[in-house]
Amino acid sequence: LAAHLQGGLPEADVDALQAYWEVFPQMRATLFGPGPREGYVDCKVAPEEVRSTILEHPEFKAFAKSALATFDTWWHAHESRLRNLSNDDEPKRVIYDLSEDLLNRFAEVPLLDKYDIYQLLMNYWAETMQDDVFVITQESWQEGAVVRELVKSKGSKSKESPDLVVGKKKYKMDLIPPELVVNRFFAEKKSALEELRAEWETATQELESFIEEHSGEEGLLEEATTDAGNVTKGSLSSRRKELKASPEFASDGELEAVQQCIKLMNREGEAKKKLSAAEEELDKVILPKYQRLTDDEIKDLLVRDKWFFAIRKGVDTEIDRVTQELAERLKVLEERYAEPLPVIECEIQNLMERVASQLAEMGVMTK
Repeated sequence: LAAHLQGGLPEADVDALQAYWEVFPQMRATLFGPGPREGYVDCKVAPEEVRSTILEHPEFKAFAKSALATFDTWWHAHESRLRNLSNDDEPKRVIYDLSEDLLNRFAEVPLLDKYDIYQLLMNYWAETMQDDVFVITQESWQEGAVVRELVKSKGSKSKESPDLVVGKKKYKMDLIPPELVVNRFFAEKKSALEELRAEWETATQELESFIEEHSGEEGLLEEATTDAGNVTKGSLSSRRKELKASPEFASDGELEAVQQCIKLMNREGEAKKKLSAAEEELDKVILPKYQRLTDDEIKDLLVRDKWFFAIRKGVDTEIDRVTQELAERLKVLEERYAEPLPVIECEIQNLMERVASQLAEMGVMTK
């Protein structure tokens, strides 16, 4: 009540977050300073800057680094076993050993709930890793590189979505998605492809912005718009032909706008054509690579590139959640005590006076 009446943020509310301050003792001083009176503090950081302040603080960076180091240590302890899975291994035993050790290691990590980390692993096991391990232990590592051509029965649709399309043929990779092969073996081609995609997206955005700016009623592209409300290459070409034949009927700058739109449309089409060609070229080299993968390469792709990074990404998300939760709790505190009652009353009085003044000007009431 005193905070609502006189301002300031109760120090007791900040103390209630002691679990965080035990890990980030200096961060508290970064976020809060002495208040207007004893037992109260003031916020030193604006609500919208709290999260970025936490993320950039050395203590949070040290915490995140330590938590990820715990995960990496756990992984390295089991990586050799995973890379040497064989027909002698029992999948249930594998996940039991992995999960129990993970649970024990994260019991010592503050702020992160060990059972949340444990559940990350178990969810990934149920959704993906379990099937992979069963294939390896019941068949072989080479099964990881098997590519299935999706052949639909006559008159029916395939229920599976393809991972790769080469020509008219569609393929499915059950264990190793094509993007993992691309990332590991065709990084340069991927980089070039991303540059072409960026060029196409830029060209598309410029075209859409130009059309949006000049189409519509009384826009320079109004007459080049189809009955369906679209600006097409055909409608632009037709309008350009009309304008050149009868320039006296053109609006100022209309011909230039039509020609510029055609130029942007050609640029977008050419960028899309280059992107499609690069995608087709990449798809053609991916398929043969699966047939040449060695056991060690398959292990790298599955154990390191697929399993490790997927689970580690989940841990990263949990670490980020710590930031989000602390930022949200601090934001609530700041907003709760942002305006004491006298300030609110003053604002209400000012608003009432403004309304009364406006009503008086309208002749509804006297001042």
